[in-house]
Amino acid sequence: MNQTASGLGELYTNCVALHTAADPICAGIKQTQNGITQAGPGGRPSLSSLASTVASGNAGLASGLTALSAGIGQSAAGAAQLSGGVAQSASGAQQLASGASQSADGAQQFATGVQQLSDGIPALASGADQSASGASSLATGLHTAVKQLPSYDTGERTSLAKVAAEPVTQKSSGTTAFGSSSIPLFASVGLWLGALATFLVLQALSRRALLTSRAAGLIALDGFVPAAVLGVLQGVLVSAVMAPALGLDVGHWFGFAWLAAATGIAFAAVNHGLVALLGGIGRFLSMLVVVITLASGIVSTAPDFFDAALPWLPTAPAITALQGAIDGSADAWRGLGGLLLWAALGFALALIAVARRRVINAAQLLPAE
Repeated sequence: MNQTASGLGELYTNCVALHTAADPICAGIKQTQNGITQAGPGGRPSLSSLASTVASGNAGLASGLTALSAGIGQSAAGAAQLSGGVAQSASGAQQLASGASQSADGAQQFATGVQQLSDGIPALASGADQSASGASSLATGLHTAVKQLPSYDTGERTSLAKVAAEPVTQKSSGTTAFGSSSIPLFASVGLWLGALATFLVLQALSRRALLTSRAAGLIALDGFVPAAVLGVLQGVLVSAVMAPALGLDVGHWFGFAWLAAATGIAFAAVNHGLVALLGGIGRFLSMLVVVITLASGIVSTAPDFFDAALPWLPTAPAITALQGAIDGSADAWRGLGGLLLWAALGFALALIAVARRRVINAAQLLPAE
């Protein structure tokens, strides 16, 4: 647009210059006319005067033509600049039209986005309602939970605080403890379970032997000896398994293994007597021995009844003997004495069972209906 205005201004200037250059031409023509007119109609001007006038007019005409040629050149240059300015104005107008079209497209996209936002507002409002409903339900549930929390008085709170603050300690009872000295406890329990399992497989008393005239002691030994052999093997096996945890030298380990084998023999005798005399009830009593021993040895919250009952069980002297073997104290012999007493009691129960099984009452002789 600026070039167009500049071209128009230069064209105007060239027009003025052209007009100025035409003035001498017009003046020369006017002088020629005046010279002819001065001669009069039929007059005869002098040749020199007429020639001088014509020469003066020609000189003015030549000067005017030169100025006219220069003005025409300047007008042509101004017209060229005017043409370039018009072309640039047309290009600028085309770019303006393209920008206006892009602005219209952007306005259309903006209107579409506004419409989509308007469509999403109802869903957002629905989600906000659901969130508010969920928060209300959570508040109601928390309020209900707070109401259900127990309330303690001062004494109860003090008691709970003492229980929570009391450190956990190992359970100890007599010579048993839950810790490094728990090996005798678990060894005794393992040997007792082994003896119990033996009489789940073997017969305590042979029915065929009961019908013979053999002595009761021999019949009892027939059921006890295989279990005693298995008890010795179990004692050696338990000693071998416990050897890494014991950390004993060879001499003390053999002492421990010997006492474990003796424990296996004593436990076999006790379980033999219980099963031979009481059958299934004897097996149940044998399981009670395991439960009481473990509860008294490792459960710190067990009732005092278990601690009071443990010294009267066959596992108590076994634990004492094995602990004495580890410590190298005289408790080994004291525990071994207790094991011998329990073994004698078990064999006595087996003898009683043989005597009872050999007695046949009248009801057994009657044929089954």
